[in-house]
Amino acid sequence: MATYECSKCGMSVNATCGKCDDPLIDDTIDVNGTSVQVSKCPNDPVSYTHLRAHETRHDLVCRLLLE
Repeated sequence: MATYECSKCGMSVNATCGKCDDPLIDDTIDVNGTSVQVSKCPNDPVSYTHLRAHETRHDLVCRLLLE
């Protein structure tokens, strides 16, 4: 499993894609003018909805704090 670390707080998580089991890759998306760090499957072009499905509790808290 791949380990991903938040660049702001240092919290880390291990994550793989639920469909293909490949390690997720780090990326960012723009949400209302704010850049949000996300993890995504390297094999699929993904939608915002798909990215939200992989969102961890920590990502959710960070995203909500930024909104």
